[in-house]
Amino acid sequence: MKIFYIVALFFLSTTCTAQVDSAWIAEYVKGFSTDTGRYLPGINLVDESGNKKTLADFKGKVLYIDVWTTWCGNCIIRFPYAKQLYARLKAIHLDTAIQFINICSEDSKREWKKMLTKHQPVGINLYAKDTSFYKTWKVEAFPCYLFIDREGKIMAINGPSVDDGSVDYALYAATKGIKPATAVRISFRQQQYYQRHQRFTDDPEGTDYKNWYDATVDKLFADWKERNEQLKQTKR
Repeated sequence: MKIFYIVALFFLSTTCTAQVDSAWIAEYVKGFSTDTGRYLPGINLVDESGNKKTLADFKGKVLYIDVWTTWCGNCIIRFPYAKQLYARLKAIHLDTAIQFINICSEDSKREWKKMLTKHQPVGINLYAKDTSFYKTWKVEAFPCYLFIDREGKIMAINGPSVDDGSVDYALYAATKGIKPATAVRISFRQQQYYQRHQRFTDDPEGTDYKNWYDATVDKLFADWKERNEQLKQTKR
């Protein structure tokens, strides 16, 4: 059953040896469940054409923000996964509700544009010259992924990355006002129930999760197999 592959994918990036249980989940979500509910402080940004931008320009959408730098290899290797993720969201018609925003800092605009041409990250690409926002945004490492709700409030800091198995449902849930930390718990609960009963729970949570799962599983499974094949080719 594909559900077992999805369970494996859900924790692919962090659970190579860890036992996944409720205690582990509680520890896992600590990384992005703090400081939520406040407005994200505004910063000065420019787009590729040099136009000034603010995050308020995108109010009304859930923002999935990737803070990256041109020298960060871990940032760059995730760009293809972001494209896969966006395609999956588009397949379930969430591409208009969620806006991908990539914010680069720490290097020259010239180098930034050079990297954009080379890698073409999906979403809106913005540049921040002043890195003081690291402190107010609590950016401690790159890449850093933030979830911002439709009103501009923080849903997660250091949230699931584009290659994290929990990100698809976390973004889906975010459009319904559910924070990623809660979404991870819901997904874990539903997957555990499915493994015991071969179905999701018979309540609104289970019904909604099933609707998301049925709409997403085939594309998610295909991307997972493609990623595994790419890893095998890399190791040869």
